[in-house]
Amino acid sequence: MTRPRGFRYVGGSLLEVLVSLTVLSLAAVASLGTQLVSGRASQLAMQREQAALAAVSLLERQRQTGPLESGLSGAQALATANLPDGSVSTTASGDGVGLVLVSWSAAGVATPGGASSRCGRSAADVRRACIALPFVD
Repeated sequence: MTRPRGFRYVGGSLLEVLVSLTVLSLAAVASLGTQLVSGRASQLAMQREQAALAAVSLLERQRQTGPLESGLSGAQALATANLPDGSVSTTASGDGVGLVLVSWSAAGVATPGGASSRCGRSAADVRRACIALPFVD
């Protein structure tokens, strides 16, 4: 089939530009999504670091002064100052083994699956993250 003389295809380069801009915008959206996930993971890591600092501070104070309850207020103040809705609690069993539990509000931050059962919380309390450190009296 031959084209009539004087007939030209027009708009072909505009279609190429449209396709390339679509591909570019999809790549930009994917990059933004990756950055968002990375930021959330970084925030959770920082919160875990602050929680570990509060728990270790409590255990060090217990090692130096004796009773665990004497350092609980300082660790609670540290957790409250550095973590959203932070709290510190301790449990001790009769055999001299105990657990320091630091928990905080993790709304908007994805926590690893199964974390609620590891920290002794109910499955309904999924908006809180925690760390638990065992210790020996």
